[in-house]
Amino acid sequence: MTEFFSLAGNGTQAPYWKMPLVLTALLHLAVFLLLIMPPSFLRPRHNFQEIQTINLFTAVELKARLKPPRRHTAPPRVSRPSRPRRQPPPPPVKEVKSINIDQPPPLVPAKPAKVVSLRPRKLKKRAPPLVKHEKVNDELLRRGLAGIRARLKAKQEARQVKSALAELVKNLQAAKPAPAPPKNKPVSPAAPDTAKGVSAESESNQAARNAAEAAGFKLALRRYYMLISLRIHEHWSLPKTHSWDKSLEAVVVINIRRDGIVSKITFEKKSDNMYFNQYVKKTIEEASPMPPFPSDLKRERLEIGLRFMPGGML
Repeated sequence: MTEFFSLAGNGTQAPYWKMPLVLTALLHLAVFLLLIMPPSFLRPRHNFQEIQTINLFTAVELKARLKPPRRHTAPPRVSRPSRPRRQPPPPPVKEVKSINIDQPPPLVPAKPAKVVSLRPRKLKKRAPPLVKHEKVNDELLRRGLAGIRARLKAKQEARQVKSALAELVKNLQAAKPAPAPPKNKPVSPAAPDTAKGVSAESESNQAARNAAEAAGFKLALRRYYMLISLRIHEHWSLPKTHSWDKSLEAVVVINIRRDGIVSKITFEKKSDNMYFNQYVKKTIEEASPMPPFPSDLKRERLEIGLRFMPGGML
């Protein structure tokens, strides 16, 4: 020790005593800290989630909780029985004399009420009254039958004309024309008579051909007229809401091209009813185009007259 302090006092060995002093101070400080701090400081910490507690209760519990506390009431007082009072004597009863009352008339049982059902009654459908349209339909049917009869008659006449034309053609084919005389040879006295006979025969043949062509044209025209009539009847239907006069009549002239297109509509005679005339024109426009011309009708354009009545086209 003397050497230690002597060395320190001399100042030659100063760094040797500072180091142990610092270590001693640090050791004391560490021991002091261990004594002060709790032991949990050295243990690892665990972070737990926050736990929430919920108090579940029913409405009855809530009502019971909100119910005010009962007040302590005093016990009821017991009343003493009162003494019975003396009742007064009852009044004297008067004698009631009996009176004879007529007996009521016997009760007559009432008639039972009729049972009424709550279901709605089924109303019987009354037959609609007869309207004038039925008479109009009968008239239309009668006129239609008359038109069919007329067409059948026209067909029969056409067949007769056709058969007559066929016989005429056969006769013409059977007849052989006389040979013509040569040009260089002199004409005999009987030649003029022969020439006259040939010319007369040629004229008769030409007349027969013209008659056959005219008959064929008439037959083709009738057939085409029937086609037009059927075409118009498909679109002819007067409104039944209006009562039409049977005497109404309208005559219309139409120009038809060979392809069946109606190029012109002209009223030759109008009826007294303006709506009937309009409906006639509308029917023709709806029926256009008409059927095209048949092959045996050698015309490029036709002008045909049509007569309309409430029953249809005649």
